[in-house]
Amino acid sequence: MNIAETDQLSQLERTKIQNEIAEELVDHWFKAASTGVCVAFVAGSSFFALFYHRANILLLSLWLFGLCVAILGIAGLNFSYKRFKTKFSTQQWNFALSCFVVATTFFWGSTILFNPDDMVQQFILLAILFIAAASFSIITVGMFYVSVMCVSFILFPVAAWFFLKGAFYYDIGGIFVLIYIIFLSGMNFRSTKWLIHSLQLSKMLSSFTHQANHDLLTDLPNQRMLAQYIENSIKTVTATNENFALISFGINRLEMFNNSLGYLASDLIINSISKRLSSQLLELNQLDKKKRIVTRPRPDAFVILIVPIVPADINKEVNQLFLTLNKPFHLENRESRLTGSAGVTIFPQDSKDAEKLLTNTYAAMFEAKAKGGNQIAFYKAAMTSNTPHLLEIENDLNNAILRKEFLVYYQPLVDLQSQTICGVEALIRWNHPERGFISPIDFIPVAEETGLILPIGEWVLNEALLQTKAWHKQGFDGLKIAVNLAAKQLRQGNLIETIDNALKRSGIDPQCIELELTETALLDESLSPLISQISKRGISLSIDDFGTGYSGLSYLKHFHVDKIKIDKSFIDDVVSNNDSAAIVTATLAMAKELGIKTLAEGVETKEQLAFLQARECQYIQGYYFSKPLAATALAELLRDGISTKFQT
Repeated sequence: MNIAETDQLSQLERTKIQNEIAEELVDHWFKAASTGVCVAFVAGSSFFALFYHRANILLLSLWLFGLCVAILGIAGLNFSYKRFKTKFSTQQWNFALSCFVVATTFFWGSTILFNPDDMVQQFILLAILFIAAASFSIITVGMFYVSVMCVSFILFPVAAWFFLKGAFYYDIGGIFVLIYIIFLSGMNFRSTKWLIHSLQLSKMLSSFTHQANHDLLTDLPNQRMLAQYIENSIKTVTATNENFALISFGINRLEMFNNSLGYLASDLIINSISKRLSSQLLELNQLDKKKRIVTRPRPDAFVILIVPIVPADINKEVNQLFLTLNKPFHLENRESRLTGSAGVTIFPQDSKDAEKLLTNTYAAMFEAKAKGGNQIAFYKAAMTSNTPHLLEIENDLNNAILRKEFLVYYQPLVDLQSQTICGVEALIRWNHPERGFISPIDFIPVAEETGLILPIGEWVLNEALLQTKAWHKQGFDGLKIAVNLAAKQLRQGNLIETIDNALKRSGIDPQCIELELTETALLDESLSPLISQISKRGISLSIDDFGTGYSGLSYLKHFHVDKIKIDKSFIDDVVSNNDSAAIVTATLAMAKELGIKTLAEGVETKEQLAFLQARECQYIQGYYFSKPLAATALAELLRDGISTKFQT
């Protein structure tokens, strides 16, 4: 993609939200205009009858004919809009409706020519025109400039009529008309501003609500939606005395791609697989009466729900899933093939509880993984959520703490304004003596479930602070260290004591520490005193993986949040996906208004960097600058700097 194409794409991304709002405004206006058509026809007919014997009948008939043509034009345009909306752009529909509406107001303004000498009749006509102007001001809310034209076309002739009369009282009337024009325009301006602001908030809320229920990488339903699907399926098949199946479909060897090509490569694979699965299951759904739903409730697996199903057909269904992996994947001009592992559980024979069914299918998937590639395992009563694989990890975790097998790696946090490394994030790594490096995705969930995350988290905090103090002594003053806090750490009774001991042991300035919390942690009101104590010590607070948790943002008002970290899943396709671009742009704008710093995670390309720079993102983190490094390697990077990464 050349620079011109990138600029064009960025412009499209920047205007996406505005275009959607413009479309909704036109929808709103067409609805209002269609209602006004009937009123305008009745009002025009009444006016014709009222002045039939008081004005030139030919001119009055021509006036009514022109008004009816304009009204019928609006009606016909509304009819066409409902049926051919996508045939023309929003701007074209907007312009066409504007022309007909303004034409209608032109005819209403010209009625001043029929104003008789009788004072009572003059008052009636003027009252009609004032009411008409107010009506057009109301129906054009959202279209301010059109509103000004409509009001002006109706009332400027009235003002001119007053001033031409020449008398003092008529001059006062003319001035009043001009003030009324300003009043209606101001009222429409404020109403338009309120309506647009409401639409913006509605779209942001809709985006965050959607993200709360869907996987950010694949846009498939996530854990929350899957639980609802299972509950609904239980009700359905219970009534019909049928079965349904849950299939956990895990992809093997993804960690290899993470280590060799980076997380962007594995994300591309996951996204490709999700599209293949969705397409294939859609075709199968059209062939029979089964309902197949694919979800992504966890990073290492898809879960497919099939309702209803005969148990004898499950092997055939799983083999269809394996077919999606037959076609090779192309990464960096290399052809790669993958295998899967499928774990199956069946309702009601395995369980009648939604949560237990999920546990069963995951346990069966781990069993299938142990067998090798493209294997299937049905849940058995002997299986539990603690499969041999997980039990082995749990036992090894205990030994890892004692044997000091854990390492802390550090990934730079880059200040875009100064183009320097301003801090680092501490990331734990496990160097197993037999299996080598084990991904945090594999052992952190086990550590959290077993409670081992508490001693591990305390060790990481102490190690990170001591290392940062050492860097300060080497001349890298002010370098900040970011450390993640797990949910269980926040709920342990001695977290403040743990933090104070780590501060005392390292001697580091609390202002050089940033603790990363999840969005859901800040929603627990019982944690409010704890978080306040952390803030009082001068320690910064940041929200990790912002946008992937709770859809409400009220917690930003209640806590002193210093920084939000925009989740990597938004950044991955921010230069190619309008939805991601719109969400990132809105998040950055919102944070700027609230005075909160912003950091984008997972930046891996120059195009992503340019996108974020253009939108005034303050900090960046990702493979484009550096992968997580050991302490010695990070010190060398601090000395060398990263300025070359910003050179075009």
